[in-house]
Parts: sequence; structure tokens; C-alpha cells
Amino acid sequence: MRPGSARVEKNRGRSNSIAAKSSLSSPTVTMTQQKFADEHGTPSQRFYNLLCIAYGSDPKLFADVVDKGFLPKDRAEGCENEYSQVVFAFEKLIVPHVDRKAVRKLKRPWLAPVTTKAKRWRT
Repeated sequence: MRPGSARVEKNRGRSNSIAAKSSLSSPTVTMTQQKFADEHGTPSQRFYNLLCIAYGSDPKLFADVVDKGFLPKDRAEGCENEYSQVVFAFEKLIVPHVDRKAVRKLKRPWLAPVTTKAKRWRT
């Protein structure tokens, strides 16, 4: 390796990560109105929903998702509540149909425990 070449690679990596972040945080996408009427969210919406659920399950573990700007701070504020909704739905809709003997063999919870009380919806 030539002297100074590591610095060039580090700078190139930094600029690539900045470009990737900017393309995630403010994409320019042209979509037809029909795409927004679909029953499924857009890929970007699904991406942010997944990040939010992960962050809501353990804000300390996934703090870098917010710190690095992949998940906007204003969205992150409600993620613990969104995660509690996922846990509630899982417990009500999935758990009753799961083989309890198989669950005992797992010896750990499938989902992280909810640490905050869900906020009520605004009316």
C-alpha cells in the first residue's frame, strides 16, 4: 500500500456513505397515483416501517439507526408504540395457533418484551 492511499480510500468510503444516506433520506421518485392506491405500502414505506419496528424493540441497540440518519428522529419517537402494536397482534393472532411444546424447546421469547405502555390513539 502506498503512503496516503488509505486516506484516499477512507475519504472515498465516506463520500459513498454520504451519497447513500442522502439517496435514502430524500429520494426523488416518480410514481403513478395508482401505486399509492395499492393495498401495499411502497418499498420506501416498508423500509422505514421495518427500521421503526427494530428501533422500537430496543432503542439502545438500534440507536445508530437514528444517529446515522437512516430513521428520522420524529418518526423514531413513535416506534416503541408501533413495536408494542406488533407484539399485541402477534400474541393475539399468531400465538394461539403455535405448538406450545415447540415453544418450550425454544427456551427464549420470540419477541423482545414491550418496555413501554402503548399510547392511546388520538381521536
